Amino acid sequence: FFFQAEDGIRDYKVTGVQTCALPILQSARGRCYQPAVPRNFALPPLPRVAPPSGTIALVVTDLEGSTLLSEELGSSYPQLLQRYQALVREVSEQFGGYEAGIEGDSVLLTFHTPDAALRFCLRTNACIQAESWPRAVRVRMGIHWASPLTGVEPTTGKIDYHGSEIKRARSVATAANGGQVLVSDPA
Repeated sequence: FFFQAEDGIRDYKVTGVQTCALPILQSARGRCYQPAVPRNFALPPLPRVAPPSGTIALVVTDLEGSTLLSEELGSSYPQLLQRYQALVREVSEQFGGYEAGIEGDSVLLTFHTPDAALRFCLRTNACIQAESWPRAVRVRMGIHWASPLTGVEPTTGKIDYHGSEIKRARSVATAANGGQVLVSDPA
């Protein structure tokens, strides 16, 4: 699916199914939905739920240009990274998300439905835009509907998602530009 807003957020709608594999997703970057969301925009949150299992929405968020950002900000970069991760965590909880892991500036989250995942992404982008940062921060996000392999992490007891579907979810996010939400075909 590609999400488009024709006349601001009022006309937000889902338009048809785009049949595309990952290589086509990467070439479709210019057609991705880049939300122009008002700062006070809020979708009603979904209730908190247990970690998703089975076929779920995988969301990967990633700071665009984080290496350059780290070099420019130097010793203040860790504070920016912590605030970004806390913001992602706060918004994800509002929409029933489960934080599955963090790798550097990339966060992997899971949701029971693509709708909850999209609501999370839109709200997170609005919060990122509203936040006062020392330098412009843009986050790219990818949503992938899949059935990843799962297990339990023995030391923390948390659900651990792994396998090729996680790699695909990361590829979807990597194909997006900062401020964009890219959704794979099955979602």
